[in-house]
Amino acid sequence: MIKSLKEHHRWNETLFMGIISILCFCFSIFRFIYTKEGLLLFLNWNLFLAFVPWALSTIAIIKPKLQTSKYSILILLSIWLLFFPNSPYILTDLFHLRVRPSIPIWFDLILILFFAWT
Repeated sequence: MIKSLKEHHRWNETLFMGIISILCFCFSIFRFIYTKEGLLLFLNWNLFLAFVPWALSTIAIIKPKLQTSKYSILILLSIWLLFFPNSPYILTDLFHLRVRPSIPIWFDLILILFFAWT
């Protein structure tokens, strides 16, 4: 798998996205422990859902047999399209920003933007 990712120039992207995702998860857990509020833990689920289209496109790139079958392309494209709206949808989580006594608003802003950027 790693060899295929390297051959198709997706290894660096995969590694980078994995590290950034782990950082996002750690920041959200830090916020949960610090505030004892699970308010923004849903960001982890949203990030997972946003990764589905990226993972499907990576699979399509590293598996050449999938590129030749019209049915597999149609299935992958349908699933990709079904999950794609989650990627930009994370930006709408900015609506959850509120001044809270438990944590500064700038921390929540950075947390949400970090998830959206990832």
